[in-house]
Amino acid sequence: METTTWQEAQMASEGAKGELIKDLVKWLDPLPYNNKLEESFEKHKEGTGDWLFEKEIFRQWESSSPSVLWIHGIPGTGKTILASSIIERLTNTHRGSDHGLAHHYCQYNRESTRDPQTIPRTLASQLLSEVPDTLVAMNDDLVIQLYSKKSKGQGPPTSMKHLVTLIAGISQFYHTTTIVIDGLDECHLELRQPLLKFVSSIQLLETTRILVLGRPETDIEDEPQSFPTVSLEKEEINLRKDMQVFIEEEFEEKKWGTDFQKLRNEIIEALMLGSGKNMFRWLECQLALNKLSTVKDIRRALSVLPHTLFESYDRLLESIDETCTNLVIAALYLIIHSLEPLTLVKIVQGIAPIDDRGYIDYTATFMKPRRLLKQCRALLMESERQEWPGDYKPSKEEKKMDLRIRLCHYTVQEYLTSDHLKMHKTLSKYFIEPRESQSGKTDMTVRVMKHLLAVDSSRPCDTEDDATNRFEKHRFYVYCAVNWSLHLREIT
Repeated sequence: METTTWQEAQMASEGAKGELIKDLVKWLDPLPYNNKLEESFEKHKEGTGDWLFEKEIFRQWESSSPSVLWIHGIPGTGKTILASSIIERLTNTHRGSDHGLAHHYCQYNRESTRDPQTIPRTLASQLLSEVPDTLVAMNDDLVIQLYSKKSKGQGPPTSMKHLVTLIAGISQFYHTTTIVIDGLDECHLELRQPLLKFVSSIQLLETTRILVLGRPETDIEDEPQSFPTVSLEKEEINLRKDMQVFIEEEFEEKKWGTDFQKLRNEIIEALMLGSGKNMFRWLECQLALNKLSTVKDIRRALSVLPHTLFESYDRLLESIDETCTNLVIAALYLIIHSLEPLTLVKIVQGIAPIDDRGYIDYTATFMKPRRLLKQCRALLMESERQEWPGDYKPSKEEKKMDLRIRLCHYTVQEYLTSDHLKMHKTLSKYFIEPRESQSGKTDMTVRVMKHLLAVDSSRPCDTEDDATNRFEKHRFYVYCAVNWSLHLREIT
């Protein structure tokens, strides 16, 4: 007999209770939360970041509750990777215990990850999903209340007050609860205020620990001004040790050929001397040296290393082949202004020009799509799709074909839309109007409509096979067909 109410589950097996908990988790409508964690931890070099765990301020935070810790640093200092190391440590330390752990990464390229309602629901879902069936009886009232709302067709809680109450209730299942939030600064200013109030409310819960990472933005510093803090800018010795490990391990990877191995010590010494700002992102940009062809070119590049991150991005743009400039500009524009992450094939098709007759000229775009990534080293990267329909489990081949392209770092978008680039003497052609600008929205809408109305795809499909063939041939057309009304709505 199918269990339909919580009361019936009380008389059924523990497994039935577990299924209803899963239903509640799904009802809370959380975001996928492990993809970013796994992606960030893959970049982590063993041993880096361990210095934080030895600091007294971290030990006090980890061993007491309620407690709050605010870790801040300028862009590129490795905050997200450090967050992943912290989560990994907490997972290993408290595995199998009655300790609740939830985390969230705010991401500049995924609007849903910056939503003040979605973030608390995602945190609550993680905590609820990990509650052992045997402990559910400890707070039956909460579960009954949630299940009653779900059974009546009501949606999950949306007000900040109710979301804080929800997390407080779920936390009672555990001896202690830890929440880690990374990238709070990547939320727009108007969204940060409710999130900061959420953090302030959560830190008052007796058994809860919360750790927040981000840039030292003024409004963020004002809210948690009484919180204990770790400033990464004051951890020069520790960060430089981590950077040394980072560079040395880079040379262990196969992408560095024999010629580069001969220059190993020379490159490491030059990069360590030039990394005065302790920025891992700065290092990643300089490690694009392996794109150079001769020892002379490498030594010339090492002799005039850029001082800042934006100057590093200048150098990366200067290294793009002149014949690819217009295609790269068009691709960067699409990536910033699209409403969803695009696959490499969609981008390469989307930047193909439309000729005077109204035909898409695929002969004028990259023949080999991956050449775009080679031209944009340290600017673009591949990432796995974060959401698949329902419970569908894609194969490795499907995952490979469906890789999304995104900017390597939030600072790349800031750079491409900055006054620094707009006023640059030779690189201003790469400047892109910000995503929120009206002119940028209008231009993107026009591009989408032109592709929809191109001669290749403007006529109706006569059969299902005809439609399938069109979608296969014109991948960017699918994006346009799904999103044209949303783009149009943005400018009307």
